[in-house]
Amino acid sequence: MESFYEAFINCEHKVLGRRLKPFCLRHCLYLEAIGSPIMRIVNGEEVSISRKDLELAVIICSADRDIIAAMKRPNFGLRFHRFNRGLTAFLGYLTDFLSLPDMWDSSEGERAINAPWILSRATLLLSKTNLTLGEIWDMPLGELLWYCASFTEQEGLGQIQSDEEKKMILEAERVKNGLK
Repeated sequence: MESFYEAFINCEHKVLGRRLKPFCLRHCLYLEAIGSPIMRIVNGEEVSISRKDLELAVIICSADRDIIAAMKRPNFGLRFHRFNRGLTAFLGYLTDFLSLPDMWDSSEGERAINAPWILSRATLLLSKTNLTLGEIWDMPLGELLWYCASFTEQEGLGQIQSDEEKKMILEAERVKNGLK
């Protein structure tokens, strides 16, 4: 359950001189909307990130509420910080907030949901909790996804993998790859 604790206990992060807000659905929405390669990293892909990509992500993830206004303001101060150090710090920030549960799928057959994943997660929490729309959009992403996984498990549509199951999967992969 280490990933559970990691999702709920986070550090403060400062990148390119800016203090970042907890990584949340709102950040995902804006990063996806501008086609940021940061979202491809979030989805597990390996991509290269330019300085401009990093600066935009930092502006989005450090903004107080009005992200569009923050993107329009001049951000000259970001350029005085080292790119490699900033990128490493930003990747650490993502790692801190993207601690997700591993799930077994218990649903029967294909059940397509055509809504964007961001909206489907927000809608699930809106329908199952008393949280406000703002609280859901600004909730740390790992925490939000753990809540969604718990609801999925309670509905019988999936099951969160136990630590023992994860160990067995890891051991099977090691044996398969000949790493005993």
